[in-house]
Amino acid sequence: KAVPADAIAVASMAFPASLSDMADGFGILPIDPELGKQMEQALTEHSKKHLGIDGSQVRSIVIFAVGAPPTGGAAILSPIEGTLKGDAQTEDGVSFVHLFGEEDVVVAQIDKTMIIGEKTSVKAAASAFQGKSDNIVKSESAVGRLASKQVPTSYFSVAADISKMPLPQMPMTE
Repeated sequence: KAVPADAIAVASMAFPASLSDMADGFGILPIDPELGKQMEQALTEHSKKHLGIDGSQVRSIVIFAVGAPPTGGAAILSPIEGTLKGDAQTEDGVSFVHLFGEEDVVVAQIDKTMIIGEKTSVKAAASAFQGKSDNIVKSESAVGRLASKQVPTSYFSVAADISKMPLPQMPMTE
């Protein structure tokens, strides 16, 4: 529900377990289980201390692209725990934290959802998430129809309008 209506591409990943459980139990990292737990705990503690959040329980990631060139986009992760740290700029009840001192890369946190990416895309996603603007599910675009059909039944899906992507004029020659 946070993907803006004008998205030209959406990739969605839903996990059968949290990222930390998958790393421990699904053999993603071929390491000793005890070492895996220690690494996860160290990463979680580091994240909480420096960022204020814990993303170890994330179960879904959605990445979207919007607009004609220059194309923007963002990633939406959920659920996260804690409250994002940093110098925040609040607009429409949402705090936007600038990353790495860059003006155009921001993170927003709304409840247990984190949105990270290009500033205008993050703001558009926050607006859609709050119901202040249309999201892709409510749009009439082909991407919206395809994403709405795929996402609820898939662990991984991609929907894109190639005609709106900023590709070279002759992509096969590049």
